[in-house]
Amino acid sequence: MRKKIIIYSNRIREQLWFRPFMFCLFSVVGALLAHQANGTSINDKVPNIDIESIKGLLDTISSSMLVISIFAVTSMLSAFSSASNTATPRSFKIVITDDVSQNALSVFIGAFIFSIVATIALDNGYYDKAGKFILFVFTILLFTAVILIFLRWVNRISKLGRLEHTISQVEAVAFRSLSQHIKNPYLKALPHKKSIKYQKTVYANSVGYVQKFKLKHFTSIS
Repeated sequence: MRKKIIIYSNRIREQLWFRPFMFCLFSVVGALLAHQANGTSINDKVPNIDIESIKGLLDTISSSMLVISIFAVTSMLSAFSSASNTATPRSFKIVITDDVSQNALSVFIGAFIFSIVATIALDNGYYDKAGKFILFVFTILLFTAVILIFLRWVNRISKLGRLEHTISQVEAVAFRSLSQHIKNPYLKALPHKKSIKYQKTVYANSVGYVQKFKLKHFTSIS
């Protein structure tokens, strides 16, 4: 059961929706976490932030992030379509698991969810003086992160799907795999130098890759 959970978790993390979903959870937690500053000692030390300035930033994020998220998905689908015509099936899987594009889409959607949740909480008086200050700091940091990630993503999406970029991605993955194999040629196991007295052929019921094996009975090698 545990082995199946590990395999399924590895497959889920490769899905395109996984990172946006996690960033959405983090954004909701971040928007509600500012409420914990209410009633603490920092309430008398922080400046009083005007609620309209916070709402202005949140409205800007909510109105722009949804458009940018749709644009990001459209651009990624266009790049994936171009890559499917030029790349092999295995290299195409490397293209669609591009970390920069997935992280950018995750931040855009997470910022949109953050702005919606924070606006609703703000309109209902969920934050006091300290809570509004912490929310303002979170909003400024998120706004800065969105700008920096957007600039980096624009540079990456202009290359994503092109043949030369796909070759460089495959080369990087192959380099990491070969380096790991050279470092651990036997996957940190001891090679069996003697002839095996008892052996059994194992046949697979379907096509796939060996991800994990467990040795129940073994003898020491002298």
